[in-house]
Amino acid sequence: EHSKPKGDLELIDLGCDYFLSKLENSEDYEYVIQRGLWFIGRHFFTTQKWTPNFRASEASFDFVAV
Repeated sequence: EHSKPKGDLELIDLGCDYFLSKLENSEDYEYVIQRGLWFIGRHFFTTQKWTPNFRASEASFDFVAV
């Protein structure tokens, strides 16, 4: 089980509870994208690939994990 990134991780706060994650290691990227769900510490994140022209203030969720 992959518990923490092998490479550097940078989180950028985009506002409105959205974050951009920059992963240095391609294995880390594949792990996060394939799982779709991600925990950092006690914080739960839903992940998706970057969308050009993304605006956090206009974004919405299509689904929520329960």
